[in-house]
Amino acid sequence: PLFVPPDYPGCHMTAEQQRDLAVAVRREFDEHGFDTRILIYDHFFDRGVEFASTILSDPAAAAAVYGTAFHSYAGDPEAMSELREAYPDKAIWFTERTYWGARGMSSIIDLFRNWSRTYLGWVTMLDSELQPEQWTGTPGPTWLIQNVADHNEIWYKDDFFLIAQFTWFVDFGAYRIESTERLPGDPVNNAAFLNPDGSVVVVVVNESDEIKEIRIASGGRGTRDSLPPRTVATYRWTLE
Repeated sequence: PLFVPPDYPGCHMTAEQQRDLAVAVRREFDEHGFDTRILIYDHFFDRGVEFASTILSDPAAAAAVYGTAFHSYAGDPEAMSELREAYPDKAIWFTERTYWGARGMSSIIDLFRNWSRTYLGWVTMLDSELQPEQWTGTPGPTWLIQNVADHNEIWYKDDFFLIAQFTWFVDFGAYRIESTERLPGDPVNNAAFLNPDGSVVVVVVNESDEIKEIRIASGGRGTRDSLPPRTVATYRWTLE
């Protein structure tokens, strides 16, 4: 709502305009039997708390809105935690950014540690001629590439398997659970999740160029491991 694109359609909108729009759209949905959920903002961290608070502090708008969506092109992910503290009954979603490599995975972990329910990668898939890219410049790294000469051939990039550290082990309906927060300057970051089947998943990343020793302890049991440089590792076990 706060960005006017130079070369493709956009829709600048103030918080007050979006507040009124959310109420109007919710009314239309309800009158026609739609249970579609409404997310507000869908923009950068840096102005998210102010913008969303203008909407969520209004009782009618708060009743119409399910949660707030963020992008990470400016500001810090702690803005999501700040908004969550102010409005704990409203969901936090992360809806756009491309992250890659070990540092990117650490940034994704920070999203989850700040109450986001999602990470939506941008870009997800392009073809071997970088289409259907529709903006000026080169798009960010993609997870998948489709061969223009043979549409049945798909190339899986390294970042597909990095994201799989979450998607292959953290099940739908999981909750993030408390885990040790890293200290400033620590290159090892983590996020822990409890799956519906009772299994626990911990995703750990080592951003540094050195081997790092880690220890995972839970429920009176634990294990030690060595993480190679710039490595992401996933650990999964069932609580007894």
